Amino acid sequence: MAAYKPWQDKSYLHQKYTVERKTIDQIAADCKESYGLSVTPMTIYNNLKKHGLLKNSRNLGKRSHGGGGKRGGFY
Repeated sequence: MAAYKPWQDKSYLHQKYTVERKTIDQIAADCKESYGLSVTPMTIYNNLKKHGLLKNSRNLGKRSHGGGGKRGGFY
């Protein structure tokens, strides 16, 4: 049986990222401290995205940058 990898577990990621509102870097550090497993923040990011837990915070198409919003999109 393979070792438990918390960064691949949807419920673990949901608890840490959504409920406890930890950053990706904090989750990676928590895996290192709690489980002794070294994981990169990019791996955490990819698994959050895979499980649909990562929200797109950029939303460039919905930003207003002057011009009264007459020109749709980023510019």
